[in-house]
Amino acid sequence: MPIRLPFLAAIVLCAAGIVLSVGALAEEVSSTSDSSFDRTTEIDRLIGELTSRSFIQSDWAARRLMSRGASIVPRLTTAVRNDIAAEEILALLTRMSESHDSDMAASSLRAITNLRQHQDQLSSGTRRSVETAYRNSIRSCLAQLSLIGAVIKRDEHQNVIEVRVRSKDFGDRQLLLLSSLTTLHTLDLRDTKITDAGLRHLASLTELVSLNCSDTLVTSSGLRELEPLQQLKEVVAYRIDVTPADRDWLREHLPGVTITNR
Repeated sequence: MPIRLPFLAAIVLCAAGIVLSVGALAEEVSSTSDSSFDRTTEIDRLIGELTSRSFIQSDWAARRLMSRGASIVPRLTTAVRNDIAAEEILALLTRMSESHDSDMAASSLRAITNLRQHQDQLSSGTRRSVETAYRNSIRSCLAQLSLIGAVIKRDEHQNVIEVRVRSKDFGDRQLLLLSSLTTLHTLDLRDTKITDAGLRHLASLTELVSLNCSDTLVTSSGLRELEPLQQLKEVVAYRIDVTPADRDWLREHLPGVTITNR
């Protein structure tokens, strides 16, 4: 049977449509790849401009990097590890740690603390810059804690080992400030506004032995956020209804811990 012309034309048009669709998809993939490459190139350029002798130019670069929020922190941390503009980037991370953007502040504080904990992988010059950034973050933290009347105790080496807070103005945002106090042994947060989510900011406090979170917004299941604190021996949680399942889970994942609640 002979193929009718309209039917043949439809086949040709369909094939042409497939070719066009494939071409459009390839162009879209290429465009996405180019866009990602452009963003990477721009970040590298901005990091390079942090070292500019012109304050206006370096400050502009810093502001551009900060505008990207918490997502830029891993790139900045990698640059420090590679000894690229380390001093300038650490100054920027310190600046970001004081931001009103809680995600950016928390990410920056964690980055500074992590770099200090693994400073053996850094050059001697970068280690000094990390130590400066770390001290600045602690100084900023203690200043803000003092404003809300926190009681702070140090050991004979001037390491902060105890913090006691009694303020309804103290919540999760303020809690993230404590992430740089890695020498803390005792933390008393009773009668504050911290929540389950806030407990995640304590992950860097690996020397913490005692935590009091009584009369807060922390729940029974939220206590599981304490798992990274393997030195923890005491959790005081008055007025928090800790379930048997959560109590057993904590004892399994935090050997030797005692949970006190009523």
